Amino acid sequence: MPASSMNTNDSATGGCNWIMISLVRQPLCRRRELLKESFTEVEGEFLFARSIDSHDTDAIAEFLEQSVRGP
Repeated sequence: MPASSMNTNDSATGGCNWIMISLVRQPLCRRRELLKESFTEVEGEFLFARSIDSHDTDAIAEFLEQSVRGP
């Protein structure tokens, strides 16, 4: 069963505790939220991919068009 390691800083023990949580059954939005909470973007080194969540096919088409054209 895939699991995620979440680091919780425990000042009482002076260290870190790792909590193993299975994310397989979690909704994608929750998994994305946890991912973004776990990493910090560093310009030129690490950035999250741009994404869009929409039911609007025109908005999705425009997003895809922009991704092909570039900035």
